[in-house]
Amino acid sequence: MSRFAPRRADDVTNLIRNTVLGLITTHDEQGYIATPLPLLAETDDAGAVRAIIGHFARANPHVARAQATPRALIVFLGAHGYIGPTAVSKLGWAPTWNYQLAQFEVEIDFEPANNAAAIRALVEAMEGHGADAWTVERMGARFGRLVSHVVAFRARVIHDTARFKLGQDEDPATFAEIIEALGDGPLSRAMLEQAPGNFRSPPGEARNHSHSIVQIQLKLLILRINIAFRRTKTDYWLVKMLRF
Repeated sequence: MSRFAPRRADDVTNLIRNTVLGLITTHDEQGYIATPLPLLAETDDAGAVRAIIGHFARANPHVARAQATPRALIVFLGAHGYIGPTAVSKLGWAPTWNYQLAQFEVEIDFEPANNAAAIRALVEAMEGHGADAWTVERMGARFGRLVSHVVAFRARVIHDTARFKLGQDEDPATFAEIIEALGDGPLSRAMLEQAPGNFRSPPGEARNHSHSIVQIQLKLLILRINIAFRRTKTDYWLVKMLRF
């Protein structure tokens, strides 16, 4: 398995949940056509994505073309960003771009009977289920008119790939420097979620996800201190000891 593969079965589902906006691309005799749409994942019991749910505006010319040629590619780009050389003290290190990417080859089935349900599901995903959450009922009669102007679809997943290039190939000290340079944000949090194996517990140990993240953060703090002292001989052995 690639070092850049997601660590957990539901990592891709979480990427879709956090990103929401996906790009749907189809191809026919007229060429390529792409539409960005907010989308939801339908998963199996293990958390793997089995279908993607959404709706097009009926006026979108992509609808007719997707009905005629329903095979499509759906792409989600998650947290991403440039990592410049000034973030890293390692000699010879080159800048890079870290990112989360998931793509799905799908077969689109249009389901106009589910127009209202598709909109409700998207609203609930974005607004939540609390007592004060906004609902489509607040639209009154306008909701019915809106429903008539969209067409829902379910895109069955045929094949999927995901690449989470998030510093798994860096050494611990370089990883720590990058996290420090990025600060707290979507990309640094994604990197911590997919932290390299030498930041995780040894094989066979019971692993609690939240506890693992705390361990990573503590190790990163120690590594930052080491870096501040310019990696003296003592620091070098401390870093070595941390690689368990």
